[in-house]
Amino acid sequence: MDELKNSIRPSQIDLSCNSIGDAFYEPNSEIVARNIVILSVCNNDDKWLEFTAEEYRVRCTHDVIDAELDVLQDLVADGYLWEQFGIYTIRDSFIQGFKKK
Repeated sequence: MDELKNSIRPSQIDLSCNSIGDAFYEPNSEIVARNIVILSVCNNDDKWLEFTAEEYRVRCTHDVIDAELDVLQDLVADGYLWEQFGIYTIRDSFIQGFKKK
């Protein structure tokens, strides 16, 4: 059961350069993970955002490249996001991915 996402708000995630844990070692993974946190803080009243790939593309303030959308599926495969019927939600492992080992 995902309990961390119910107790840790997106604004509590440290997005400073050296705060990203080992989970998001690929540059695109780090970009997408940061974007999900930022979008949750700014566009979802500091609650974890549930979103489709198209909503991700629209909500981002930069031009989203296809590689970023591919990363969403990679994050699902790695267990950081859950996807059902095209809707992505974070899992506790996503939050834990920001912790340094």
